Amino acid sequence: MPDPRPQSIELIARGALVHAGRLLVCRSVKRGYGYLPGGHVDPGESAAAACVREFREELGRTIVVGAPLLVCEARFVETKPDGTPVPRHEVNLVFHVEPHGSDPIADPSAWATSREPKIAFRWVSRDALDADDLRPGAIRDWLAGRSDLWQGRPTGRLDWLAVTD
Repeated sequence: MPDPRPQSIELIARGALVHAGRLLVCRSVKRGYGYLPGGHVDPGESAAAACVREFREELGRTIVVGAPLLVCEARFVETKPDGTPVPRHEVNLVFHVEPHGSDPIADPSAWATSREPKIAFRWVSRDALDADDLRPGAIRDWLAGRSDLWQGRPTGRLDWLAVTD
């Protein structure tokens, strides 16, 4: 019987970018679910630098990383396309991010164009978060409750969530 424990803990830096009352969400084209833009932190790299790098790689955009807003530890089982269950353990660091002054958002759709065929980006309203299947679910619920973020003025309060989906 396979070991049900994850083989590693993944450290992921994510950016919460709100423009005109909408949140930028990355979507897996193949699987259909969404998540905050960002990605894995490489060894020797700071989480903030990883967030900047991932936005550059995925969108070709330059961002400014602000205050960390959330640490979310999530343990869950991901099902591969062939039906194989894979235990996962992630620590997500969510930062408030803004576009760099030299790269303003004039046209949101054009600004959020993916450079990678496996992902797509869209702007989601606070009311549409549930219908958008944003994962992990704990981050989706946390986002829905952070009025300050949606108003473009995050307070800098750092939250911690430890969940098992």
